[in-house]
Amino acid sequence: MLTKDEVAINLRKFANDNFKSLAELGRRLEMRPQNLQIYFEGRSYPGGQVLGRLSELGCDIDWLMTGEVRREKYIPMDELQRVGLEQGKMYKAVDNIPATIKELGEVPAGDESLYYNEKRYLFLNIDDEISKPMDSLINKGDKVLVDLEADAQDKDIVVVKYGSGKQEIRILGIDNKNNGMVVLISNNPSIAPKCAKRKDITMYRVVAIKKR
Repeated sequence: MLTKDEVAINLRKFANDNFKSLAELGRRLEMRPQNLQIYFEGRSYPGGQVLGRLSELGCDIDWLMTGEVRREKYIPMDELQRVGLEQGKMYKAVDNIPATIKELGEVPAGDESLYYNEKRYLFLNIDDEISKPMDSLINKGDKVLVDLEADAQDKDIVVVKYGSGKQEIRILGIDNKNNGMVVLISNNPSIAPKCAKRKDITMYRVVAIKKR
């Protein structure tokens, strides 16, 4: 993820390209100029509510926070050799990722057979709720191949598991100056990014997407 100063530069660029003045952007965001100024000066990252409003005004939040416009952050199924997996092999399919890898053997298999590295990779069946933040890239009926062991990196697509048990697919943004916090970015402009403490969530890296 970009630094606060770099996000501020992008925010000013968005404002200058799309509004007559910074004050006009503030009015559209329903924010006082002094409150908006902390973001323009790089003193703070925009929070989830501000990012949601910016998204509604047409700002690409992925670009704002990471500097990149990347919609293909996954490996197609026919290129699995790039991550050392055997092409043509099948993987266990589940509807919910277990809380621990130890529980994986207790999860009933879905419609995929399992032949390869059962303790590391599995398919997650995608429903409407899980796919909403990544709408258009990942949709209901797709399957995502999840790596249960690899550490998720900045800009990876990840399956996020919250303490409540809810699961979503998001793009991960890491604040290098604050290792305790992450930003979970949405590919869907109607859904605002989330800020979360890393210790409060579990993240699994998406390796590949199998379209329905």
